[in-house]
Amino acid sequence: MKRTLKLYSGDQGGTPGTPDRREKVKNFVVHIDEDDNASTQPQDDVPVYKGEVYFSSRPAKKRSAGSRSSSGGASVKTKTKTDKTADALVLTAFILVIVAISVVLSFIAISCINDVLAINRGNDIVTVNIPQNATTNQIIDILDDNDLISNKAFCKMFYKVSSAAKGTGMRSGLNKIQKLGYKIKVLFVGPPEPEYISGVYYLQPSMGVEGMLYECRAVQAGPNTVTLLFPEGWSIPQIAARLEEYGVCTSAYFIKAISESQFDYSFLSSIKNSENRTYRLEGYLFPSTYDFFQGESANIAIRRFLDAFSDVWTDAYDKRAKELGYSVDEILTIASIIQREAADDTQMKLISSVIHNRLKNPSQTAGRLECDSTKDYIKKYVTPITDVNLVNKYADAYNTYSAQGLPPGPICNPGAAAIKAALYPSNTKYYYFCHDKFGNIYMARTKSEHDANVLKAFSQN
Repeated sequence: MKRTLKLYSGDQGGTPGTPDRREKVKNFVVHIDEDDNASTQPQDDVPVYKGEVYFSSRPAKKRSAGSRSSSGGASVKTKTKTDKTADALVLTAFILVIVAISVVLSFIAISCINDVLAINRGNDIVTVNIPQNATTNQIIDILDDNDLISNKAFCKMFYKVSSAAKGTGMRSGLNKIQKLGYKIKVLFVGPPEPEYISGVYYLQPSMGVEGMLYECRAVQAGPNTVTLLFPEGWSIPQIAARLEEYGVCTSAYFIKAISESQFDYSFLSSIKNSENRTYRLEGYLFPSTYDFFQGESANIAIRRFLDAFSDVWTDAYDKRAKELGYSVDEILTIASIIQREAADDTQMKLISSVIHNRLKNPSQTAGRLECDSTKDYIKKYVTPITDVNLVNKYADAYNTYSAQGLPPGPICNPGAAAIKAALYPSNTKYYYFCHDKFGNIYMARTKSEHDANVLKAFSQN
């Protein structure tokens, strides 16, 4: 780098001794210019200096518009504001996304918790049909399909976790390490499957997933039990009303389960699916004394009756029915008529003989049984709780004064004596019978004998 120093005064022609020396000293200026070989090449609009020292102001450099815009401070400030605005927008968007995700997760969490606690769930009754041999996961899927729960995956996980915490299915006598191992296994594999009862269930979202699963289980327990006696000859509407009265289950639930639930008992296979039949299981709810849990499932209650009937209907009875040429359902229909017509057990076999004789020899009575009990069944027990259109249809089908043969099904639930009488009738030639007001029975072989007995019975009244 080469530096050159030159001195100039405002007036280059004067001498130091002139009178205006002071003025010259006042205006004296020293300029030092440096020649840098490494500097950039001078631009066309910038004056080229050669290192002179002069006593005047240095000419200003001309700056192009492009130069000002590329290096000026104003442009730098604008860029900084833009960057800050963009950063603020990104941060705002990020916060909004986090808030949205939190809201969604909170909603899902509340929905999942409500599947268990059922805090904000409705009380609308939903009819659900549980198939035979259903597993817990399958039932949870059915609950989800019927909008009774919101998150089936969570419910399945909750069932495993709660079962592990409770030690469901864990046998006694295990040490702490064995118990821990069992609980860990339950978390991954699941607990032993409980037995569920197939059939129709009335469920509500407010029951929670645990309550709904419990409703379908075969084994139930409650804090309160009731012992109820069901007399021989009661019909399903009567039984349903008593169960509701004592808080076992509602009458509507019981009757719907009777008609729609499927129960795996061999003796039920002979039931014909007739649209004229009132209740599918009428005749099979064996009369006896039972213990019930208050609030238990209608399907559980029905099974108690069917289990009792299973004990009564032996292989010998099944064989005897086949010898007579009747199905289980037909024998129970005969037994139910005997139960309602007989004043006591001693009359049952006689009445059974009349029914059998009429069925074997239809020409004697035009194929009709002509029993008051079949008409009374529809009038007294079915009509009060049945749609009027169905009542008319049932009334015709169960009127044995006009319809031929047996009615579509039993008219009550007969006891053991009536069932036995239906299988083993007395050997008679009677085709008619009637009673007086004291319950005395009058038997007859012909219509004329019967008419005479009717007058005799009436005179006793």
